Amino acid sequence: MPFLNVAFDPGERLQVDIRFSAGRMQVGELSLGRTAGTVTSRQGTLTIGIGESEIYGGFGAGTLSLTRLDGKSRWDCTMALDGIEAGPLLQSLVGLDSVRGSGAMRFSASGYGDTLGDVLSALEGRGRVDLRNGTLRGVNIQAVAQAMASGRLEDLPAASNGSSGFLSLNTGLVLTSGMATMESFALDTGSLTVEGEGRVQLAARTIDAQAVVRLKDEARGTEAIPEIPLVVRGNLSAPRVYPPTRWLLRRASPASVADPIRLDLRGAQSFTDNPSGPRPLSR
Repeated sequence: MPFLNVAFDPGERLQVDIRFSAGRMQVGELSLGRTAGTVTSRQGTLTIGIGESEIYGGFGAGTLSLTRLDGKSRWDCTMALDGIEAGPLLQSLVGLDSVRGSGAMRFSASGYGDTLGDVLSALEGRGRVDLRNGTLRGVNIQAVAQAMASGRLEDLPAASNGSSGFLSLNTGLVLTSGMATMESFALDTGSLTVEGEGRVQLAARTIDAQAVVRLKDEARGTEAIPEIPLVVRGNLSAPRVYPPTRWLLRRASPASVADPIRLDLRGAQSFTDNPSGPRPLSR
């Protein structure tokens, strides 16, 4: 599917300067409300500038430039969004429906290609996401909290099913060859916090990340595990979530008798033997 349904090769002699205002715009799958901006073409580059646009409950501004180099399309984009609903925006842009919440996003990126998949696979740049009062699909953070509070790690397989509410989600992003590396990822659900880092393949929509989950003091019981490392790997819509095997073995070793937990290693085996497999966690 073409990224844009136009065949435009701005020549160096062609100059265009258009200002526009619209009550509603549709750009591919992206729906915009009241929008004001410009379209210019100079020295072989077509640029669409958005001064302000109503977008998914918030406001946005930015630029999108297209340059044809050696028969290839180069796209450069800067974007600042505030007060937006992340769910419908990400669904429209990249077909991702696993993150919802309202907040702010900042991106500056470039890539080559004539299809959305080609551009996503070649993206380079940086970004930041700050969301609040949202949900994550495919990961049940509450199940993690319950397993930690009770000390029963055999209950962790439930963490790969369902969805989770969060109070805040914050992360920086570095885009390299279509891969988004999360920097200083932080999530707060009210009962626990999650800090981590990892990589997301944008075109393939897969994740490979490591995180540390910490129970807040008020959520800890007498047998609680206050901190646990987790691996998150697989498809973004249904990733597998499990603790590293080495950490499990250390918790189950005789040296841990002074700090015992109830752990059935046979149950743990189902989610550590094949961490990269496509099937979801099961007991």
